[in-house]
Amino acid sequence: MAYIKTVWKNREVERPRTFTKVDNADGTITLVPSEGKIIEQGTPIIAANMNNIENGIEEAITKAEQAFQSASDGKTLIAGAITGKGVPTNPSDTFQKMADNISAIETDKTGDATAVAGDILSGKTAYVKGKKLTGTMPNRGAIDNTITTQGGQIAIPAGYHNGSGKVKAQFPNLDPNNIKKGINIGGVVGNYVGGYSLFVPGAYDDPYFSIRTIVDKVGTSYETICNFKTMGTLGRVRLKVQGYKPAGGSMSFRLYKNNSLIETQTFDDFTGGYAYFDYPIELKLDDVFKIEAKSIRSDNSYHHDMSDGSIYWCQMQYWLNISEIFINI
Repeated sequence: MAYIKTVWKNREVERPRTFTKVDNADGTITLVPSEGKIIEQGTPIIAANMNNIENGIEEAITKAEQAFQSASDGKTLIAGAITGKGVPTNPSDTFQKMADNISAIETDKTGDATAVAGDILSGKTAYVKGKKLTGTMPNRGAIDNTITTQGGQIAIPAGYHNGSGKVKAQFPNLDPNNIKKGINIGGVVGNYVGGYSLFVPGAYDDPYFSIRTIVDKVGTSYETICNFKTMGTLGRVRLKVQGYKPAGGSMSFRLYKNNSLIETQTFDDFTGGYAYFDYPIELKLDDVFKIEAKSIRSDNSYHHDMSDGSIYWCQMQYWLNISEIFINI
């Protein structure tokens, strides 16, 4: 029940603290109040009034404890709510601390945004620092351009690109036949060998394949009768050249590898007939070979007919797999 307070009044008398002395038979005395006229009866100090005070105190303590617990529970809820808004707060923080933390709660989620209208696609809107912005960034869609010159450039305009655009390189005459063999230019691998033609083993009767047939006469000085270059698989071959030497004369052959003389053979038995140059060679990538020949009569005269001093054929007998031989014709 609710506490009802007592309104206390002082006792007011005509002669306060005045007593009459009465002698007792046993030698003691008794002081009898002699207050005179009672002006105000006053509130008596009795058990009922005192117990009312005690009950009020007890009720006040109980409610204080309940209030403290309620405040504590309330601070826990408030601290959790503030923390949930991004400002860490403990239930044990003072109310002032909690008030400060409440003030620190970010109420505008766009407050730290840095975008401007040019960062937003044209026709689209967004909020920055609490304000609505309409974008001005142009929509470029898909750019489609072509570069046709070495070092050519395509300027990429500012704006939004949807990711489907492309810039492609397209060069005229970018053809394998115009690019050195084995060189890759923009994904096109060349096969141009610079004046050499391709001969493939197996194109002629095995185990030989002719790389050139010559019917012109050779003179008394060395003349080049054949060039060839290896540009494919490596291996060993036998190089053979057949000529017809004049009667009473001789025929000579010279073989060069990468401009260095590696073999000379001379046939000078002074009888007319065939002369056979025969020599094994090891082919390596990009090796260049040259065969020279000359025909000399014993009387130092020039050969007289088509049969004298003529080179009939040049052959290779392949021992290992040779995939490409290039000869100069």
